[in-house]
Amino acid sequence: MARIRTIKPEFFTDSKTGHLSGPATRLFLGMLNHADDCGVLRLNYAELRAKILPYEEPEPGEDCPTLRIVAVPLFELLKLGLVQLFTYRAEDEDVGKLYLFIVHFLRHQRISHPGEPLIKGMQHGETPDEFAHRTGADQLEPCTLPPSPSERPPKRSRTFQSVPEDSRRKGREGRGGEGTGSARRRKRALNRSPLFRLEIRNTACQRSARPR
Repeated sequence: MARIRTIKPEFFTDSKTGHLSGPATRLFLGMLNHADDCGVLRLNYAELRAKILPYEEPEPGEDCPTLRIVAVPLFELLKLGLVQLFTYRAEDEDVGKLYLFIVHFLRHQRISHPGEPLIKGMQHGETPDEFAHRTGADQLEPCTLPPSPSERPPKRSRTFQSVPEDSRRKGREGRGGEGTGSARRRKRALNRSPLFRLEIRNTACQRSARPR
């Protein structure tokens, strides 16, 4: 459930948050609204896009716009240390789930009546590290920073004239339903990141459920 949060004027002049891109700023502010009273929320790309960035349009020929729309600004927040990524497995779960923790959440938010935490047993004001240390929870593990989802393989410096005729013909014939070259490169770069492979099943399930 979304909550009303406080945004201080210093947010816009801070050395970190003041230099965020537009999508990263909207994502971070929206995460404040949708995090629990400990500053924790589930990492689900489809939900974050629907709740925070619903009007971001996909690029032409893009197969997985949700990954780019959410993952690129999320990586920006992770790289600056504004958000931490970790996995937690509840006692009744076989596989852990990905969570996000907003660093210094309680430094800027005043919570009078904290609600039920997203992670059972986590106390108000605790960080995930403090919770794991207090409870000895071996099912909580921090995640390392993944490669940037926007990184692309280096372009080869070769001219069209240096390509053999057979190769040029094959390249022209291969174009079609796969989309533009930039879209394919972006898709390959996204798929290389372990952060996105862990949650790619969410997007895959939604795509398979679309009417044909």
